[in-house]
Amino acid sequence: MIIGIDGTRSRSGGAIGYLKNIFENGDPRDFGISEVHLWAAPHILDAIPDRTWLKPHSIGSAADHLLREVFWQRTKLPKELDRTGCNLLYIPNGVSVCRYKPQVAMCRDLLCFEPGQRELYPWHSKQQIRLRLNRWLQLRTYSNAEKVIFLSEYARDLVAEYLDDDPEEFPIIPHGVNREQFYPSEQSETRTRSTLKITYVSNLDAYKHQWNVIEGVAAARVSGVQATLNLVGNMDSPFRERLESAMNAYDPEGEWINLAGQRSSKEVGEILRQSDAFLYASSCENLPNSLIEAMASGLPILSSDKGPMPSILNETAILFDPFSPVSIKDAIMLLAAEPEQMTSLGKKTYELSKAYSWSNSANQLWKTLGAGGANG
Repeated sequence: MIIGIDGTRSRSGGAIGYLKNIFENGDPRDFGISEVHLWAAPHILDAIPDRTWLKPHSIGSAADHLLREVFWQRTKLPKELDRTGCNLLYIPNGVSVCRYKPQVAMCRDLLCFEPGQRELYPWHSKQQIRLRLNRWLQLRTYSNAEKVIFLSEYARDLVAEYLDDDPEEFPIIPHGVNREQFYPSEQSETRTRSTLKITYVSNLDAYKHQWNVIEGVAAARVSGVQATLNLVGNMDSPFRERLESAMNAYDPEGEWINLAGQRSSKEVGEILRQSDAFLYASSCENLPNSLIEAMASGLPILSSDKGPMPSILNETAILFDPFSPVSIKDAIMLLAAEPEQMTSLGKKTYELSKAYSWSNSANQLWKTLGAGGANG
């Protein structure tokens, strides 16, 4: 069997990391797949490993412009799939205008499906237009697919109402975590807690609620908790002004808030090992990589009670309402009130993180694709 992968929309660091990890951690030949052909932009192909069974193909200048890329996907990709003898097309980014059949798609972006999230953006904003278009494109892709792979049971249940097939027929294949980069600090059990170093890893966006986090941490500080906040991620966003407004209101001298910016995975791992706790305030997720990475780093976690987070953490974290700074403050106060629980909570989340393995993820994927999209 020969598999084709449409990597034209795999542009984010997470999407590229996904491709890299499934190629590095599993061998499709173990599941009856002799070759895998990947079509993607040149910089994506540069990031993936060399494998004898992996055949990379550059889409060239089509990657330079969205409309050109869509045109290539619609008109050229089917011909390329036929030319290389592919038996099935895999769409890891969940969106493709390619009509080739059979195909299997992965559901990655839930923001356009989660109730209440679209209202976080101005009605006529680019974000609103993008969400509406993305929802239409995803559903169109899923309707053409033999199977849709989900990252979590939560995601499958949320999207299932828009699909015709029985949701139990759709495979759930969670991502893994890189344990060479994310692991507990050797000082995790002896670290002093005079200052509570809180880290939040996420790009700036409306549904990430960084301004509520700032207000919640500020309230905890007023109540006597010596907490600092490290915000890691891309802060270049239409919501930057709102973030800076919160920073100026609650930390005008820049004493306890640090904007670490976008960092490599290796750097994020080092930052987590220097932290006392991880806070995650997103109100919409599929399977958040940064949360699993914090779990693998053995940190106690303060987490949003929305989306799949409660089921992922399975009562090992302190939950809060990300829309409420008071709820965030109460969660911080609860953790700070019993410092001894920080180590025990960190150990529990670390144990849960062992369920997320790139080897398992890659093998489940190749098994599913090798069966023509049937459940693995």
